[in-house]
Amino acid sequence: MKGALAYIRAHYGVPARRGGRIRYEGKLGTITGADTDLIVKPDERYYDSTRWYCHPTWHIEYLNTQGVVIWRAKEATA
Repeated sequence: MKGALAYIRAHYGVPARRGGRIRYEGKLGTITGADTDLIVKPDERYYDSTRWYCHPTWHIEYLNTQGVVIWRAKEATA
């Protein structure tokens, strides 16, 4: 999908970019692209998965090049 990452950045207000680092549910990976979700290559194989499809704001943290969190999903409160 052309412009999917640009759409995700604008619509959700997240710093998603190709090559960007994320932590999803505690596991590290690299953004490789997007369709309606982020496409992420995990650093390690989990459950025989070579890629994840992650919602841009669900249980995700975006990291800078030093590995510091620059955007964190707000968890729902009861």
